[in-house]
Amino acid sequence: MSPQKIRVVRITLVVCFLSMGAFGLVTAANEYTLETQNEIETPERTVSYDGQELTLADIGVVEQEKMLSVEAGGPSHPLTVQLRSATDPGPLLASDQLSSDGTVSFEADQSPGTYMVLLSYAEYKRGVPVVVSGYDISAEVIKNKTADTATISAEVTPTASSGQPSSVDAVIWNENTEQSVTLTQLSTGQYETQASTAAFDDEYDVYVVARGGGTIYDSSEKEILGIAEAVSSENSDSDSHGGDGSSSTDGSSPNTGGSQADSDTTMSANDSINASDETNETTLANNGTANETELPNNGTIVDGNQTEANGSSTDGTPRTDDGDNTEGVIEPNTPTGNDSNTNGTNVTDDQTPLSTSLAVIAFLSVAFLFSRDM
Repeated sequence: MSPQKIRVVRITLVVCFLSMGAFGLVTAANEYTLETQNEIETPERTVSYDGQELTLADIGVVEQEKMLSVEAGGPSHPLTVQLRSATDPGPLLASDQLSSDGTVSFEADQSPGTYMVLLSYAEYKRGVPVVVSGYDISAEVIKNKTADTATISAEVTPTASSGQPSSVDAVIWNENTEQSVTLTQLSTGQYETQASTAAFDDEYDVYVVARGGGTIYDSSEKEILGIAEAVSSENSDSDSHGGDGSSSTDGSSPNTGGSQADSDTTMSANDSINASDETNETTLANNGTANETELPNNGTIVDGNQTEANGSSTDGTPRTDDGDNTEGVIEPNTPTGNDSNTNGTNVTDDQTPLSTSLAVIAFLSVAFLFSRDM
């Protein structure tokens, strides 16, 4: 290959490399974002609103007559943030513009119901449903994994609305499966149902909604007048006590009928710890004593006070001049390696994704070296 062709190949490779890097930066920045306060995560779904398809994944909640805070951002400005009804997309209830990424606020003085916060630049870019709450909901789900069922209960109290909602529904979901069930009214404000969870192979979340009579999103879905995440607990039929499976509310253990004198150390009813300076002994049921316990550093614990072989104090105060633990507690070494980082997120080597761009860079480097040797 002639020197001129080699130079052309090298220039082409460099241009490709720079173009791909710039494309990656533009793609990362080319995102419109929209968030409202008190969002509840819901299954991702695509709805039709005002003739346009929008992907929804959260529902915001605000009390009537309170301020609704909205954060918006995007690559192009000015951005328009609108508040419209989810049942009737026609009327514009409130609007504001942002010359840069930022926050706007609207007063939630509308009637209880479902509304839409929309981010637009020439067209709708993002949408988040917002519920102006008319009911306060306290919900609980008890998961029975053994029977693949869940007992869902809710207490629904009118706040800005009156009477009872048209229905109270629960949505059971994870990233793979979604299931909706209607709760049965047991009494005024009290609702409950038992749902099968056999379709869920893994963990799942539950939220409960109080619905009205109107429809939303150009569909048959009923409007939401109140929403809350269900507090989760787990109930298992398995017996963790052994023996005859019985347990006592006073904390006593069941009598299993067996003797374990050779393997267990049992404190008798008359056992006590003599705290006097003359004996300093702990009397056990097997007449043994526990005056001294060998330490790994060849020291001893005498009556609860640590005495090291190199002569530290015996009044229970550990030495501090050689870097010993000033709390007097022997603790395991601090884990290293793939431990949690300081913000609580577990990061391991296996969780660090290899960027596609790294593979492209490697390919271009090999091609560059290959052309150089030709």
